[in-house]
Amino acid sequence: MSKRDLQSEFEAFDAAHPEIWGQFCVWTDKLIKRGVQHSSATMIIEAVKMEYVLFTGKDLAVPNNTRYGYARKWLQTHKPPEYPWRFFRLAAERSPSGHDWKGPAIDARKLSDVFKGITKI
Repeated sequence: MSKRDLQSEFEAFDAAHPEIWGQFCVWTDKLIKRGVQHSSATMIIEAVKMEYVLFTGKDLAVPNNTRYGYARKWLQTHKPPEYPWRFFRLAAERSPSGHDWKGPAIDARKLSDVFKGITKI
């Protein structure tokens, strides 16, 4: 599928589901306010889907091909200095291996401390 086809697919999906864009922005803003410097569209779409299921009891299908359209749209509409430059790193900007993580390894034992403050559903 060409870039043009992917963009057209995203634009059609986005027009049919404007509520996803709104929630995508809400979740992205939450991450930025918590000090997160970079994230992925997939993680944010999954958070939007989880919230949707919790509130409606219904599944929300978001095609994989449209996820990065949201990242591109966000980068085009949210500019510095208010927002981190390149909060979403697009595929062409990643290292040749496709991995751009430069942070420390995650210790799973410490993750439990992160989740202690989350309210049970």
